[in-house]
Amino acid sequence: MIRTTTLLLAVALALAPVSKATVAADSLSWLTEIEAAVDASRSSGRPILVDLYADWCGWCKRLDEEVFSSEIFASVAPRFVLLRVDTEDGGQGTALAERFGVTSLPTTLVITADLVRIGEIRGFAPAEGYVGRIQEEIRRAAELEGRVRAAADSLDIDELLDLADALHERRDPRAANLYGRVLDIPDAPQDRLRLRYLMADALRLGGRFEEAETVVDTLRHDLTAGPLAEQADLLRFRIARDRGACDDAIGALESFLDTHPESILRAYATEALDQLRHGGDALCT
Repeated sequence: MIRTTTLLLAVALALAPVSKATVAADSLSWLTEIEAAVDASRSSGRPILVDLYADWCGWCKRLDEEVFSSEIFASVAPRFVLLRVDTEDGGQGTALAERFGVTSLPTTLVITADLVRIGEIRGFAPAEGYVGRIQEEIRRAAELEGRVRAAADSLDIDELLDLADALHERRDPRAANLYGRVLDIPDAPQDRLRLRYLMADALRLGGRFEEAETVVDTLRHDLTAGPLAEQADLLRFRIARDRGACDDAIGALESFLDTHPESILRAYATEALDQLRHGGDALCT
């Protein structure tokens, strides 16, 4: 389960005033293993700043040379645990990029130890603008957290859905409870099948795999075909993969390909199946 206090502390530390650099830019220490970064974040309360890159990415190299080596970045770097991962490593870097839907490089993420996104910077920006964008993303996260707390007893369906979608987009598993609250409101006019799918995915993000599987099973029983049925079947794969059951994940993908021969998601499923067969346990967390 996500630790709300951890998120609040991470945001507070990241919003601390910028001071003159206390660490030389050329001596900043970047971790390369997600587990080590998570451990450091948990012990310090600092959020993780993730530099997602690939060897072919020229703008990634420019970001490193012009931004991460700058004095202004060095002045804010102590607020974060620094992590650098290759999105094409076929392992944790690839999985992290998929978790957060990263499709272009360079991308910088600010995340908690629970792998909830606080902020995201896509593309390159000069050092001062880049640091400013990080601070703005963190301020937005703080504002969202205030709204979530204010809605603790709300029955406003539109507000609850807006917050649930915002949390889910950040990969925050608390979205599951908000989707559940909407589903518990009698005669709510929203697409309840879609909400059940989103709730199941949020449960997956929070590591509540058995609950997620139960929701998917009941949802799939109520669906015959169509895009949502396809997404639900792919969610079975993600649940199995995330709980470390590689054989079950492979089986879910094979079943998807057999069941949905005309799906526009076949290319994704085929690629994921190939990665699992050749990448092995590194892609099952």
